[in-house]
Amino acid sequence: MLPSGNDAATALAKWGGLVLENNDPGYKTDSKNNSNPIKSFIRRMNFMALKCGMKSSKFCNPHGLPHPQSSSNAEDLASLVSECLNIELFRKIIKTKKYSCWVQHNGAKHEVIW
Repeated sequence: MLPSGNDAATALAKWGGLVLENNDPGYKTDSKNNSNPIKSFIRRMNFMALKCGMKSSKFCNPHGLPHPQSSSNAEDLASLVSECLNIELFRKIIKTKKYSCWVQHNGAKHEVIW
């Protein structure tokens, strides 16, 4: 909803995948039992999509950029939005018209506005 280089989605997926793998002893990693936090996160994305009623969607990355095996449709996306609108924080975020924060770079502090 704000401009992104998709690096944030990848970083969150990596963190989220590590949380899944470390806090759920029954949670499966890949078929060779290797840890891959981003793949773990994507598996959870697909599981949650089915739980939300998204029967025709398959996610292959955490950020939504085109992927040859990813798919979705308008009906599934409407189901997702319907579920998301039940979350107060989501409703607050989508009402946000502007966001800013202060960052420090090369010794200078400046405000970044999205």
